[in-house]
Amino acid sequence: MDALMNKYKNEILDLALNIDGFEHMEELLIAINTNSKLMQLDTEMVLNGYQLILLVLQHSIALQRNTLFATMLEVKRQYRMLHNFKNTASDMCAITLAINHVRHELKVNKLMRQYGVVA
Repeated sequence: MDALMNKYKNEILDLALNIDGFEHMEELLIAINTNSKLMQLDTEMVLNGYQLILLVLQHSIALQRNTLFATMLEVKRQYRMLHNFKNTASDMCAITLAINHVRHELKVNKLMRQYGVVA
């Protein structure tokens, strides 16, 4: 199972590398390799969310914002508009989980800096 998830992560990174103008590779790399509780519980769904977000960016890089988190939120807004026509509830759930994963990591990092904890 772990080898399968590593393969899935590599596919996501390859997809990101093939997007012209994608500026958040470092953030994405950190995010998908962070072993949070959410990632432990539903790794495949979270990774699917990252993949869906990157697929949307591949078709419209104009959705990219100044951070990975802001970009993901913008993609979700666009995805939601099309949700009733072609996207499944499972896809929306995967995107939401990926966003929650990044949000959690940002919050943890902020708290660690605030209290001077070194990881």
